[in-house]
Amino acid sequence: MKTLFANIIWFLSTINNTIAYKLAGANVVKVQKKILFDTLRKNAGSAFGQKHNFANINTIKEWQESVPLSSYEDYEEYVEQIKKGQEKILTEDKIILLEPTSGSSGSNKLIPYTDDLQKQFQKAIDPWIFDLMTKHKGILSGKHYWSISPVTKVSVDSKLPVGFASDEEYLGTIAKHLLRAIRPVPNIVREIEDIESFYYVSLFFLLKEKNLVFISIWHPSWLIILLSKFDIYAKQLFQDIARGELNPPKPIKDSLKKELLYFIKPAQKRAEELEKIFNSDAQGALYQNIWPKLKVISSWSDKNTGSTNEQLKKIFPHVFFQDKGLIATEAIVSFPIINHLGKHLAINSHFFEFRQIEFDNIYSEHKKNKEILLAHQLKENSHYEVIITTFGGLYRYQLGDIIKVVGFKHDFPLIEFVGRSKAVSDVCGEKLNEIHVAGILREIFDEYNISPSFAMLAPNKENNKFFYTLFLEIDSSIQKSQDNLKNSLELKLKENYHYDNCIKLEQLEKSRIFIIKDNAHKVYLEKMNSLV
Repeated sequence: MKTLFANIIWFLSTINNTIAYKLAGANVVKVQKKILFDTLRKNAGSAFGQKHNFANINTIKEWQESVPLSSYEDYEEYVEQIKKGQEKILTEDKIILLEPTSGSSGSNKLIPYTDDLQKQFQKAIDPWIFDLMTKHKGILSGKHYWSISPVTKVSVDSKLPVGFASDEEYLGTIAKHLLRAIRPVPNIVREIEDIESFYYVSLFFLLKEKNLVFISIWHPSWLIILLSKFDIYAKQLFQDIARGELNPPKPIKDSLKKELLYFIKPAQKRAEELEKIFNSDAQGALYQNIWPKLKVISSWSDKNTGSTNEQLKKIFPHVFFQDKGLIATEAIVSFPIINHLGKHLAINSHFFEFRQIEFDNIYSEHKKNKEILLAHQLKENSHYEVIITTFGGLYRYQLGDIIKVVGFKHDFPLIEFVGRSKAVSDVCGEKLNEIHVAGILREIFDEYNISPSFAMLAPNKENNKFFYTLFLEIDSSIQKSQDNLKNSLELKLKENYHYDNCIKLEQLEKSRIFIIKDNAHKVYLEKMNSLV
């Protein structure tokens, strides 16, 4: 009853933003202009607002003439001031935290978050949740698992907090508190430092909960890896569930274990049920029997997740899979609506501008048009680079994402994510930027005093495991220091917040080095063809 009540309250809390979004379709121009000028008036007194004369901007044309297109590098000096605790730099609102994400010029970007920026996210997330709960009413009655990642320590000298506590933070204040009543895995699990123990305890809580109805993850490989631990730890998991104990592969801190045990009671009947299911002949229906009420899995589903997404669908043939919208650390661009082609542009959240681009495919060179378009000016079957202005203090910020307009629902553009406008490798969410990787290679080549005639870092897959290989054409003398070179490469790559997280979560294996004596391009292509 407590779970049902919390879900209903959550559902009711989404109604206002859902109605507002539907009404916005009647006048996209008016809605987008209001967001822009609300942003300008709110932040006219900030250092950035004063520099760019926000108070005297009255038209979109004046806005575009006063504020140039920007990238993260344009904000680095401002972020440095924010890290020192200075206020009213990019926004007049208080910055509540800095959220790390991968960057091109350095290891990480730090994105400022305000309460109003979170509310902008909420304006798109609420219509998604409303639609989901309306069309899959079964998820009102059960538990919801929103992916929890272990704490990743980011070495940043900042007076402000760095990083969200969990993915729940994107959902807003009401939903975040309600989730405490409907989530099967307590959030403090993320504080477990050993990754195997983190997986063990996460799996323990998930298996214990029969009434699981909804799973939200980012990359599908994460759930596949988590479930792979079931075979390894099944016997101990059954014992712990039956006895109400926790005995992960490696000990966890006593204080943390005490907190976790607060959520645990012996469940002999559930343990026996799980053991019977696990040992039955119906392995094809293993997870359908473990979680018979599971209705929906929400995850990324694009060109990079194809094989792992299909693998996950085979594990859960009874479940509805929903692609996530385009959500970046900086902004929410789109969200899914069931039975609609593409994703809805989040026109109620941020002010959007678009630059049309033309290319044969996302791997080819493409031409950017100089003209900047607004949301109501988009054309079906055209491709655009997304430019955002948010309450978080990013103004005419080139997000780097390319979208395609696949249709319209009333006046709402329906879009698909196509790729990145800059070369970013993102197999499992690691977001390795070519500029950053090039800098890493220069550093380690200088460190080892080598000058390869060919060097390329590329994602590979072997036995369903992803990893990066550094292909080098170089003299054989490097063989003696190859292990050291590989270690240096890995340490540098792990400076990237998302890469490090993918390694810890075992979505990626550690990088490798492949030495080529001659004919590098030919050998490289042969090697790639054999691995992919």
